[in-house]
Amino acid sequence: MSEAHTTPDTGLVTPEVAENVLWSKYPATRRTAGPGHFLELLMEAIGRADLENQARLAAGFPEYVAAWGLSFDDLYSIARPGEVR
Repeated sequence: MSEAHTTPDTGLVTPEVAENVLWSKYPATRRTAGPGHFLELLMEAIGRADLENQARLAAGFPEYVAAWGLSFDDLYSIARPGEVR
């Protein structure tokens, strides 16, 4: 297993991606109707995938796979900078 699969690259994760992953992983943080059906299914697939299949998904969606591996606090600080939770 390579280092890229164990340490998410926070530089890939935009505020929009972080907000979408927060929406998916932490329902209590939801502020919108959601990122859309495709992204909901993509995040479900990332969440259910083993490391090998997450690596395959990362080939097409590196920012979402990287975001999925971040902690709640990291996602929140990227999605909502400066906001106190």
